[in-house]
Amino acid sequence: VGVRPSAINAVVTFGTNYQTQFLVVNVTNEPANYTVYPTDHQKQITLQPADFVLGPRESKLVDLSIHSYWPSHWQTYLAVVSRPMSAGSIDAVSGIKLPLQVSTVVSPINWLMLAILITGCLGFLIVILLKMKGEKYEVNR
Repeated sequence: VGVRPSAINAVVTFGTNYQTQFLVVNVTNEPANYTVYPTDHQKQITLQPADFVLGPRESKLVDLSIHSYWPSHWQTYLAVVSRPMSAGSIDAVSGIKLPLQVSTVVSPINWLMLAILITGCLGFLIVILLKMKGEKYEVNR
């Protein structure tokens, strides 16, 4: 099994989908069934196609999509497993683990939206407190 690149380092903006591709190569002289899957973080990673067939010396691009739910930094592996198709082959499986590192960052627009939300909440709270103080003043008169 051949894979390019040898590792993937993804910088994902919080709340967006990161998309890239990697190449899987059948380095043998026999056709084989291939399966690709993440070893962890399956809910955040999508691979298309996840199962496919490659003839001798053929290659295929696999689409990788990562969705970030929260700012974080994590790593996992993308497993690429090959199983020969021919009846005369030894029933053996070969594979490789492609390292994947993901860093999720918060964009300036996300910080701006958070600042506006906090300012709005504080302003609303101040208005309520001032109104309550005004009502208390009228009752005590």
